[in-house]
Amino acid sequence: MRTLWAGLWLLLVSAPAAPAADAVVPAMEEALLQAAPKILKFCQDKGHRNIAVLKFQISLDGKDYRDDAGTMGLNFCERLEQALLMQIQSRPFGMIRDANEIAADLKVRTHLDEKHLPPLFAANYPLYWGLDRVQPDILLSGGLKADPTGAKLNLKLMGASKGAKWEEVLQLALRNQPENSRRSA
Repeated sequence: MRTLWAGLWLLLVSAPAAPAADAVVPAMEEALLQAAPKILKFCQDKGHRNIAVLKFQISLDGKDYRDDAGTMGLNFCERLEQALLMQIQSRPFGMIRDANEIAADLKVRTHLDEKHLPPLFAANYPLYWGLDRVQPDILLSGGLKADPTGAKLNLKLMGASKGAKWEEVLQLALRNQPENSRRSA
């Protein structure tokens, strides 16, 4: 019995310490749901009501951002829209639907280049509810940078309003789920 306790003690003492709580990287959906109230507060503080989310650029090599990295940038855009929609219920916001399709129809090559923003703000977009078409008050987009293993993504969320430059809304670290990698291939 003494040997068993000694073995258990040795196992406990030599086991690696658990990571600190702040070192745990949340899964993508969890991180987006947690960030959605902060994003909406940013929009509300700036007086923005109608929100459009555009495709994200992706850095798979940890260096250069690209907008042709499969469907991952569009997939992430849709996940962010869903997280925001879940939080909008009791707030005075309009969530724009099909912003990427309208941007494509406008032949906007890259929305992160500020000279391409005016036509995006001049267009009329449908909302997720109702029949009204609105112009966006803010465009949300940004970049996702994968770590070398692809297991973690660093999000830099940016917002642009009419006549203004892109500004940082927030940064997040998220755990990439295997299904995200498969969809983006």
